[in-house]
Amino acid sequence: RLKYRSGLEGLVRLSRDWHLPNRYTIRCEKGWIGWPVNQADGVDLGLEGSQYALSARIHELSPVKGRLQPGVPASGYHRAFVDQLAHVVEAVVARSKPEVDASEALRSLRLIERCYGSRKLLEMPWLDEEESKQARVLSAGYSQC
Repeated sequence: RLKYRSGLEGLVRLSRDWHLPNRYTIRCEKGWIGWPVNQADGVDLGLEGSQYALSARIHELSPVKGRLQPGVPASGYHRAFVDQLAHVVEAVVARSKPEVDASEALRSLRLIERCYGSRKLLEMPWLDEEESKQARVLSAGYSQC
C-alpha cells in the first residue's frame, strides 16, 4: 500500500511467485485506465458500473491544414528501452541532465524492493495441506533473497 502526503493512495501488486495479470491498472473514483505491461501504445478505459470498456491506441497528433490529425503511432514497448538509452547518450554527449536521473531511478528500484520485502503469502484454499506447507516453505525462502 502506498500513501502520499497529498492524500493519494494506491496498492501495488508484484509477483514472480504466482500468476497475476501482467497489467497496470489505475482505479479512480468513477472509472479506471489499464494497459498490459508490454504495450506502451494503447490503453483500456472503463467507467465504474459499466460492462463496457474502450480500447484506444496512443499516437502523436500531426498538424494537417491547421488541424491536429492522427499521425505516427507512439513508441512500442521495446522502443521505450531504445529511447531510454538514446536519452542517456544525448545527456552524456551534451553534458546535460538526463530526463530521469540516477536518484529517480534508484527511488523506483527501492520502492520495488520494499514491495517485495513486505509481500505476504496469499491464502490458497484450493491447495491440500502438503501443498500449503510447501508454499509456506518456498515463500519463506524468497523472503531471504
